[in-house]
Order: sequence, then structure tokens, then C-alpha cells
Amino acid sequence: MLAFPFSAVQHIWNGTIIGSIVSPLLTVVMPASADIWFGPVFYQVMFFLGIAWVLIFVSLSVSIAVAFIREQKQSEFALRLFRGVAVLSTTALFLPVSSLLFRSYTCDAGSSVKGSTTDWLGAGIPCDNVWRMVGLGVVAVLLVLFFVLASFVAATFVDRRPGSLRWAAKSHGRVAVALLVAKVVLTAIYNVSPVTARGVGTTVTLIVVALGWLVSLYRELPMLRPVANALRAGSAAAFLWANVMLLVAQLVPHGDIAAPVIMGVPVAAIAGGMLVLTEARRVVNGKLSDCASVSHIVLWASARVQEAEQIQHQAEGTPVAIAIERLASTFRLRYVEHVENSAAGGHTSWHLISAGHNAEATAKHRLRLLAAAEEAYRTAMKSEASGLALVAAAKFYETFSPNTQQEVDCIAKLKAMQPAPDLAFVVFVRGIELSDSTAAEGGLAAIDRVMFEQMADETRALRATALRSMVELWAHLEQKRPDLWQVLQTGARLDADIVRCDFLFSRMLRLNPESTTILRAYSGFLSGLGFDPVRGMELRNRADRIDEVASRQRVSKVASVSLFSYGASLKGNRQLQLALTDASSPVVTISASSSNRGEIVAVTPAAAKLLLATRAGSLIGQNISTIVPPPFQDFHQHMLDGFGRSITAKSSIVGHEITLPVARRDGTIIACNLTVDESPPDATTMQPRLAAVLHPVPSAHDLVLFTGEADGFRIASASRGALSLFGVDPSTLKDRHIPLTSFLPSLSPSFVPFAGSASGRAEIHALRDAASLADSGTSASAAATPSHAKHRGGGRGAGAGAGSSLLAQVKPDKRGVARVRVAPMLSLKETGLVPLEFQGAPFATVLAGSVQCMRMMGSEVFLLRFVPTRLVIPAGVPLDGSEAEMLVDDNSDEAVAPRATLTA
Repeated sequence: MLAFPFSAVQHIWNGTIIGSIVSPLLTVVMPASADIWFGPVFYQVMFFLGIAWVLIFVSLSVSIAVAFIREQKQSEFALRLFRGVAVLSTTALFLPVSSLLFRSYTCDAGSSVKGSTTDWLGAGIPCDNVWRMVGLGVVAVLLVLFFVLASFVAATFVDRRPGSLRWAAKSHGRVAVALLVAKVVLTAIYNVSPVTARGVGTTVTLIVVALGWLVSLYRELPMLRPVANALRAGSAAAFLWANVMLLVAQLVPHGDIAAPVIMGVPVAAIAGGMLVLTEARRVVNGKLSDCASVSHIVLWASARVQEAEQIQHQAEGTPVAIAIERLASTFRLRYVEHVENSAAGGHTSWHLISAGHNAEATAKHRLRLLAAAEEAYRTAMKSEASGLALVAAAKFYETFSPNTQQEVDCIAKLKAMQPAPDLAFVVFVRGIELSDSTAAEGGLAAIDRVMFEQMADETRALRATALRSMVELWAHLEQKRPDLWQVLQTGARLDADIVRCDFLFSRMLRLNPESTTILRAYSGFLSGLGFDPVRGMELRNRADRIDEVASRQRVSKVASVSLFSYGASLKGNRQLQLALTDASSPVVTISASSSNRGEIVAVTPAAAKLLLATRAGSLIGQNISTIVPPPFQDFHQHMLDGFGRSITAKSSIVGHEITLPVARRDGTIIACNLTVDESPPDATTMQPRLAAVLHPVPSAHDLVLFTGEADGFRIASASRGALSLFGVDPSTLKDRHIPLTSFLPSLSPSFVPFAGSASGRAEIHALRDAASLADSGTSASAAATPSHAKHRGGGRGAGAGAGSSLLAQVKPDKRGVARVRVAPMLSLKETGLVPLEFQGAPFATVLAGSVQCMRMMGSEVFLLRFVPTRLVIPAGVPLDGSEAEMLVDDNSDEAVAPRATLTA
């Protein structure tokens, strides 16, 4: 930046040491004046080199963008080259390249005759020549591209790991972009209009820019390291001093102040750097409560994260590393309120602790640092303008949290803020990486799903606030002499809440336009607070139509699910061979070699979509157990270890279609008809491979896999519909013990069977519909479990003819009353009724389902297959076994409203 006040354009320095020595030296920074000092040929060479550099920068950027869009991995050389060119283009080469291109807009650029209008670039081209205009148009396009790309790189950074395409926002990106804008404007003025550059107004502008730069560094401390803030503050202070002295020279032209100017530059740099460094160290070493801004909090947290990383890095190969590894599992970044006060206070060097204490103390100190950093990030996230804090917190959770739920929560909050372009790009990129591709199946991506939940919570709170404001408004209006100011204030709050609530409902509908829950809630809002009953009725009718279509589709595609049921052998089947070679088929290929048996080596896009993986490549290299539900992982690995190098044609697995549960990336399961066959060996190593074709079972059954009584009937995994019905977050199943008895009382060993009575045509018709819906096509589709599957985990209760038992009971007597027995759930080998009750709910809903038991490796695993019905027990499940009344609920969505939400 010193090139501006000390430029050769400033004639005030002519005849001084600045004009004779400093200005020629700064030609390296601003080479537009190269023709003045070194002749026109030098400028011409530099000009075309600048054009070439911009073209290289643009072409590399396009190459990276195309690779990103096509989801292709760039070579390590290309990424390193791009990073190097990008960093130079935003720092050392930004001013030289910009000044060279801007200088070409003057008529005598590159001419040996100063002020010439007929020798542009020394090529004898007149100033008004058409080709010159075309060339300047190209230069303008290159300037715009160069500035846009430089601003983008200045605001973001690419992960420096080889082969990585990860992007994130810089904490100081906004300051860097503002500085680039100032550089571009000043470069244009200095090169296109030198007379304007020599004016006092331009000098005052330079002083304002320098002051703004220095003040923003002092107040915001945008860099994540105190020394980095100090270095930039030193540059800003030196720039400010040079411009102040330039203004003094312009106002007092006869004085020679060159010597104090040159001597004052390093003094100002040291003073500015020390000022900001002292402030940064004060923030880092102080308490979290003393931080005055979000950027200070981020700097405070970053210092602790860096110290924790330094501990881990320097502890490699020492007892401290073992202690860190042992304590890592206990630190889940969830309960920051238990952090010791010392962690939230001053900043203590870890070297002092590790020198006087053992490895355990050092490892615990590292955990306290991370916990304190998390507390700081959570504090920063509470600010309304905490976009950068959310990015920093998301990066922190990505690095240290054992699951992605907290990172997704940060990014979802950031996305809901409608952030600036640099942060929006980060949300876009990370959203693709975290996406589970559920949108194609009517669901939402991970970030959108969390944002949807956040907006739903905010909407509920806003509706309550709006109702209170409305009551308060009417209370004011009912007074004999209402306070007009209070009425206006209350009305303004009510209007703001209604507008915000309407905006949130609109965004939620854009995210999931088929959500009948949101449609009905929005309808109720419009009919009440929104004062638009006509539109509210339209939305309610739309929700009713969606429910009707979904009900017809469910009835039309029902099939029974019986796990570990074997179909006929498909060995050599042409359709199977075509599926194995068709990229559109859902195929997962694993290695059968003894060295890496079970490792996934290939996944088709269709299989990735079925498994809800963001990209097919994200599964490659993982063990096949990642798509096996938790209750079967040990059994599956035991079976996999039994395979030899070659699979024979007599295998009971290869070539047969087997119904198995498959774990998807969102933590839910889906029943699939899986066919395994030999695949061509690896072309390089000739290692044997197995390929599995996955076809989802077209069933309307919701599935729940749960363990036996010895393990407390724990929910091991479940389908998306079942978890949604129970209000359980899939990510909590791995870490928390959630007993199924919390929702289904008939599973409890102490359950007392009772009879449910239904009177009236509607209730009895609903009972018969529930039975037929649950078991339509059961006897036709369920195959008997082969004898060789019994010792491999085969199940009993496959369900052949399961619908007859319940249908036989649904017969009204002479009074039009039908009684159906509600039996213990584990006895439902044929379809029966299963009450669903939430804690504190005054009623219970009724499911129609059956249970399959599977024994493997000395333990029992159960599969519950069910379909929700429209039946409710208004008085709840009778604990003493007395008779209960069953009624038809016209609003089945609200029947399960009081869900117990379990989150991470």
C-alpha cells in the first residue's frame, strides 16, 4: 500500500530521496510506471505477462469449478498450482497486475513518447482506433474476472490437504475484500487519471482508508492469531503515516520532510503492531465474559483450540498421546456447563502443566481447553450477526465432535440467516457434502431438515408471542382512555411477529411442499392470526388431497416383510448379470480377499442414492458393515470371515435372493431383496470380489429392530417412518438406550392383555381395513424360511396367512359391537393390534402389526412390522386388563401429536 503515497505520480517527492530511490523501488509493486523508469519495452513485456497471469488464474479457476460440479477429483499438482496462483493473486501480485492492466487505458501506455496519442503500446495504434477499443474491452473483462476471483479467494480458503476440494470462510475475509476494493479504486485513479491522484482529496481518501483499516483491525481482531493481527496493523499504521506526511507535503510544498517520512514508517509500523498485539493478547489471556465482540470471542476460542492442537501434535509418541486417546471417548462436546472454571478463565501455557504434572493432567488440560472453546463458540452463536462465528463453530465441531449433528445445527442456523455470498458458498459446499440425498424420496437433506426443525420451533414460539400481543392489544383498547403509544407499540410487535411467522411458514413449505403437518399448521395460522381464511382453507384442502393420495398408494403397494427369507437361486440368471453390469442398478461391490475382506471397492450411483450417500465415492474404502444395521453387524462379520478365497456354486448365499435390512446414511433402515454374486476380480491385483444387487421391498410396513428382554428391549434400528412416528432422532440410537417399551406398552413383560370393543359401522370398518392393510398379499409374498437359514439367524413367524386371525375376530354381534383381543406384542406372530402410547398422553393410538423373532450367536433380535391405523383408545391402555373402547380418529396426524422428541 505504500506504493500509493510514494508513487511517481506524486510530483511532490521529485528532487527528494523518496522520488529518487523509494519510488523506483516501488515500481516492483506498481509496475505501471515502469516505462517512466525503465523504458517502454519493459512495460510492454510486463503488460503481456500480466495478461498471461490473469488467463492462468481464470483457467485454473474454471478447471476447479468444473471438477467440483462434476464431482471429479483433481490431481494434487493442479490443486497446489491453483492454491499458489490464488494466494499470489490476492497478495503480492494483486497491485502489480491491476496497475499494469489499468495503465493500458492511457493513450501513451508503452509509448516512447510521453503524452502520445498515436503510439499505444509502442505499436503505432491511435487512441481512437477500433482495435484499441476491442483490446480495452478484453482488458476490462479480464480486470473484472481477476477482481471477482481475487475477492472470492480473499473471502474463502481451500483446504490445504492434498486432493481436497473443501472450502471454508476466512475469519478476516470481509476485511480482505474491503481492502481489495480500496486497492482497485486507488489503482484506477492513479493510472487512468494521475492529475486526480495528485489532489488533496485523493490524499484525504487514502488517510480515511488507512484509518478504517487500522481501526477495524484493532476493534475486530479478525485474524485467528494475535501475531497475524499485529503484522497487518503494522502495515496499516505505516500506510497511515505515509499518507499523513503526503498531506503535510502537499499543504506545505516548500519543506523537505522526506527524511522524517522514511524514518517514521518503521516507527509507525512497530507502534501500530504493538498496539494491536497488546489488545489481542489481552483478549486471549482474559476471561470469556470480557470479550467485547463476536470476533473477540472467536479469537479467544481459536487460541484455546490452537493450544489443544499443539498439545496433541507435540505429544505424538509420548505417554500424553496415550492419555489423550483414552480420554477422547469421554469428551462428546455436549455438556459444556460442567467445564471447570479454570478453563473458562485465563490462558495458561500447557508447557507449565506438562512440566509439573503427569500425562493424565496434560490430557485433561487439553479437554478443558476444547470444552472452553466450545462454550465460547456457543456464546458467539447467540449473536444475531454471528455468521463467521457459526462457520468457526461448524469447523470446530467437524474436527472434534464424534457426530455431525452439532455441525449440521450450526450450518442450518447460518443458512436460515440468508448469509452473505462468501458464507452462502460455504453453506452450499458443505451442504452437498453432508447431504443424504433424501429430497428425491420426499425427505430433506441433513442441513435443510435441521433448519426445518429450527424454523418450526421458532414458528411455535412466535405464534405464542403473537397471541399474547393480541391479548395485550385488546386489553389496551378496552380501556376508556387507551394509551395511544402503548397501542401502537403493541400493534407493531404483533404485526412484526405475524409477518415473521408467515415468512417462516412460506420457507418451510418451500423446503417440503408435501408436509401435511405444515400445511395444516399454516392453514390454522392464516385462518386466525393471518386473517386470510380463504387461503387457509385452500392449504387444508391441499393437505387432505395429499393424505388421500398417499393412502391409496400405500394400499396399492403393500407387501409383507420377512427378514432372512430366501428366494429361488438366480445363479447365472441373465437379469442378475445385466444388473451387475448396469450402472443404473443399485450394486455394491466388495473385496473377498483375505487381506481386505469386506471392504467396499465400488458403488453405483443408484446404490448411493438408495443408501442416502452424498456421493458414491464416499462409501468406497469403508467396510460393508457400515450398511449393516447394528444388531446384525457382529453376525455379518462372522459370516464374512467364513468365506474362502473363492465362492463355490454350492454356496447358500451367492446367487440367492435374501430379504435383509440395510442401514442407510441417515441412521434409518430399509428392507431390501439382496442378491449376491461373484464379480470380475480386480484387474490389477486379481483379488476376488463379490457384488450385491439391492432392491427395496415395495412394502408399506414400518420396521423396528429391537433386542430382547436381556437388553431391555432396546431399539437397535428402525425405518424412517417408525422413527418419525416415535419422535426419535436416528443419531441418538447408537449412543442412547431407548427402550421400545417407552412407546409400546404391550411389549412389557408385565402387560395385561385386554379386549378392545368397537361399536358402529365406522369403527368396525376401520378394524377390518387395518387388518387387510397390514397383511394384504402376505401369504403370497412371504416365503418359508429354509432349514439352512435357521442356524444362520433365520426367523420364525414369517407371516403366511397372517391376516386371517385378526379378520376372523372383526365380526360384530347382534348389537353391532366387535371385540378384538389385544395380546402381548411378542406373541403376535400373526397380525394383531399394538397400542402406541406416549408418556403423559391421555389416549393411545393403535397400530396393526406382527413380530418376527431371529436367533443368532446366542442372542435374540426381534422385528416389528406395523402400519398406523386410524383407531385410538381415548382412555389410554388399561393397566388392569379391563376392556377398552376403540374409536376412529378423523385426524390421524394429530392423534400422535404428543411425541417425545429425543435429540443428540
